[in-house]
Amino acid sequence: MKAFAVFLSEGDVYEDVPLHKVIMEKAKEMGISGMTIIKGYTGYGKHKGTSEIDPFHGYGDKPVIVVVIEEEEKGKKFVELVKSLKSDALVVSWNVERL
Repeated sequence: MKAFAVFLSEGDVYEDVPLHKVIMEKAKEMGISGMTIIKGYTGYGKHKGTSEIDPFHGYGDKPVIVVVIEEEEKGKKFVELVKSLKSDALVVSWNVERL
């Protein structure tokens, strides 16, 4: 088994739909067994701009991490899906074992 994590921003969209929602729907369609989407509080990336929530208005360009744990072959197809939707998303993977 492998874990795959996709690092995005809340403001990333695909055809006017939040990218993390598009990834979730397309992953369901391709038979990915499960997914967790985590919204972060604050962070920064390659552009060095800080992303965070406005504490008074509750909005901002928060970091988002999409996590999938899947068999390697299906996981590779998931990565190709992500690449087809957003070329500059960061995708990392690592081996996992169920305890």
